[in-house]
Amino acid sequence: MRFESAGQTHIGRRPHNEDAYCVLPERGLFVVADGLG
Repeated sequence: MRFESAGQTHIGRRPHNEDAYCVLPERGLFVVADGLG
């Protein structure tokens, strides 16, 4: 199976960004963490 991925975060109106992502396609790892701020 072939995957294509992209990632982007935006701080919005908050003083700091709590969102995070990690993409390691060679290991089959795609992680998203949504900050609850």
